[in-house]
Amino acid sequence: MPIYFTSLEDSATVDNVLAFLEPYVPYTLGLIGNIVNSRPELVRAIRVYTSFEFDFKEPIQRPPTIPNSNKAPFFIPALFSIIALQPREQARFFCSADLKSSDPATPEEEAHVQAFFKEVIPIVAAFTPDNKDGPTLEYDISPVGVKGRGYHIGRAHEKWAPCLDPITIQRSGPLVCLIRPPPSPLLPPRENLLLSSPSVARETPDLRSDRWVISRFSPTEIDFIKTTSLTSRHKAYLESRAHTSIVIHDSDPTDVDVNVNANSSKFKKSNPVAWSTIQADGSFGVLWVEPSHRGLGLGDLALNECINRSETYHGFSGNKMAGTGILGWQWADVSPLNARSVRFFSKQEGWKTGWGTQWITFDPDVNPTTIDWSFRETPTEES
Repeated sequence: MPIYFTSLEDSATVDNVLAFLEPYVPYTLGLIGNIVNSRPELVRAIRVYTSFEFDFKEPIQRPPTIPNSNKAPFFIPALFSIIALQPREQARFFCSADLKSSDPATPEEEAHVQAFFKEVIPIVAAFTPDNKDGPTLEYDISPVGVKGRGYHIGRAHEKWAPCLDPITIQRSGPLVCLIRPPPSPLLPPRENLLLSSPSVARETPDLRSDRWVISRFSPTEIDFIKTTSLTSRHKAYLESRAHTSIVIHDSDPTDVDVNVNANSSKFKKSNPVAWSTIQADGSFGVLWVEPSHRGLGLGDLALNECINRSETYHGFSGNKMAGTGILGWQWADVSPLNARSVRFFSKQEGWKTGWGTQWITFDPDVNPTTIDWSFRETPTEES
């Protein structure tokens, strides 16, 4: 299978790639988000590859909510794949078969995805620390006892995990993608893509009082915040997300028992009691409320403040992706084993349960031509 490269060197091409991906929302949210949330200098380093040839230099013109429409002025194959390789971050991958979210992958679809990754692997393998066009690939994947080079495919639809087992070092998951569609009339008629009914709306208490001091991650707080994350994250990554973060401090913690906190022996009045951030792909993450302050609505406050902040920080070159989230959507990946997080989002207004995702780490140094692509057995890290 030949694959085709698109450079994001200019904003017009970026806008055209985003316009191409838009009709496939919500399944392309992570891919769009990785581009939209990147600084301009990083966007230019993102390498986009497709399984079909297409000139993204030309403006996209087609019915905005009808993928593969025969009215479109160009041909899109029914089965195609696209990947964005992000420097020093994870890649994001989308296959058109993701739209059939509840259906298992067919043999034809699995063969297509495997053929696509056979071409992607050598491209990633060529990335080195000295190659300014690509990531350094220096990852510590110690949960399975392996250290060295590895590359992450973030938020891949769970249906692709089995067919990618032959190249997979580690999987993190399964996770559930929780999504909040934009309010009408922004939402196109795509209810067939959603797998559950809307959650029951509830009022969020107004917690903007003098007691709660809202700020962003500060360098002195990053280490404290890292200790509460169920997923290992580099300090440098959390620092890079500071501009989209929400940190809540309690100016008067005298009426709570801080001894129930995981870090109670280190707790100081200056420590944050709740926080969250918008991830590099536009999803919500790192949401945490200290045990001493749970039940006060601080999770709601942190989430809503993040949503408000996304109005400011989402968007690239002033294109139409700017606004609340990506095209008005909000989303988060949550482990189904994390009952507290699942329960929290199920109570939020408008949030729905979407589809299953996996975070897949593969070895870029394998030779894809010598792999037994029928092999399926991968260590899984429960997230």
